[in-house]
Amino acid sequence: MDKAANGKTHEDGPGDAPEGSERPEGSEQPEKSTMEPTAEEESSRESELESQLAEFESKYLRVLADFQNFQRRAHDNEAKARVYGAAAVARSLVPALEHFDMAAGHDLASMPAEKLVAAVSMLQEELLKGLSEHGVERVSPAVGEEFNPHFHEAVMQQAVPGVAAGHVSMCLQAGYRLRDQPIRSAKVAVAP
Repeated sequence: MDKAANGKTHEDGPGDAPEGSERPEGSEQPEKSTMEPTAEEESSRESELESQLAEFESKYLRVLADFQNFQRRAHDNEAKARVYGAAAVARSLVPALEHFDMAAGHDLASMPAEKLVAAVSMLQEELLKGLSEHGVERVSPAVGEEFNPHFHEAVMQQAVPGVAAGHVSMCLQAGYRLRDQPIRSAKVAVAP
């Protein structure tokens, strides 16, 4: 038997490395895993996944139903708000309508002109008061006021002494706004 320099013989074993090709410690080849899942483990994993899927489907359906209910309630609330808003405006205008009814019961032909003008002014004030309760304001720019394209509509140019260019020289028709939103722009003449 020949002994190598490291003191091993060829008879040391079939798995031993030949001389000069020794493996360092810890570099052994890992054993192949022969652990395949058993039928019981596969069945357990499958039922677990099916359970998770059913849970997710249930959650999805609940969220979908909640969202559809939210949409329905929002639509219903919007419709109710419109009705309640219109009813509130109508209630505030009823006094003016009642004044019209009272005026219609009088003989307007025999009424003096100044009384008729006073009655129309009173009706106008009553209407404006009812609208102002809901944030509606009359836009009637004064001569010399700066032109505001958000609330004014320039329908013509007219020079007026003492009015600077780009300012209102005459208000032809009043406009109305709801808070900061124009309902109808005031029609004005603007100084060139």
